[in-house]
Amino acid sequence: MAPPQFKHMTPYAVGIVEMAEGVKLPSIIRVARLELLKIGMELEADFSTNPQESAWPQWPRYFFKETA
Repeated sequence: MAPPQFKHMTPYAVGIVEMAEGVKLPSIIRVARLELLKIGMELEADFSTNPQESAWPQWPRYFFKETA
């Protein structure tokens, strides 16, 4: 169940992404269709701001998406 500030993004995938340098980051993973998400697939980092007002601290959010 998504927290209220993420409800507009449902359904979404969450995973651990390993960068080329070996750093592992937990993240939301945005793909065109969730069934296309595969372990080991190439992803790229992207950033967004929170579109909703919130009592939570506001900072840019990172996520990973399919490479173009």
